[in-house]
Amino acid sequence: MTKASQKLKYSIYYRLYGGTYMFHAMQILMGIKKMNEYNKRIEEALEHEPESKPLRSQIKWFNTSKGFGFAVPEEDPCDAFLHITTLQDAYIAELGEGAIISCSIVKGPKGALVTKVQKLIEVGIDPKPITFRVEIDEDEVIETMEGTVKWYKPDKGFGFVIPQDGQKDVFVHKSCLERNDIELLIPGQRMIMKVRSVAKGREILEFSLCEHQGESDNTKSNTDA
Repeated sequence: MTKASQKLKYSIYYRLYGGTYMFHAMQILMGIKKMNEYNKRIEEALEHEPESKPLRSQIKWFNTSKGFGFAVPEEDPCDAFLHITTLQDAYIAELGEGAIISCSIVKGPKGALVTKVQKLIEVGIDPKPITFRVEIDEDEVIETMEGTVKWYKPDKGFGFVIPQDGQKDVFVHKSCLERNDIELLIPGQRMIMKVRSVAKGREILEFSLCEHQGESDNTKSNTDA
């Protein structure tokens, strides 16, 4: 992409989002760029070497804020680059020290890469969310809207909510429930939620359940107040 076309793309985003929305859109674009670079590295590596069978691998370290880390397969020890999207595709929401996963690896010119995560074998010690951040950036755009619980899996510690705006389902982590002293979300429950964008969609920062169908408008007014 030429510099002129880049400027045109960013000017379009500025007209669409403006101000802080522009900053937020740029963050999303950078996340997409990193993900595309990772996918390209995998494609290039697969041209030289085949993908391995599922290997039992231990997480060496994982940086949530940067969205990547390294896994070490037990059968063929090496540092294999691990991107957050491969974990999210396997519906893994948290990792602890010494976590163990089953994953496929390819060794390319620039090193080993995790191409796919099949499952989480052991969550590790003191697990932390990999897709949920409590801290809020000063320039971050937070939206308040109504949503309906699609599903929630207590054993996995996360679920998804259907947003009222008709966009992609919103991720909800068990830490949100813990702050509200709630153990379970039931499909069909309605809520008022505050959401923000992350690498692969949106996540809930906080929410309040609607006890009655007609309560949502009043709850939203109280939230805005």
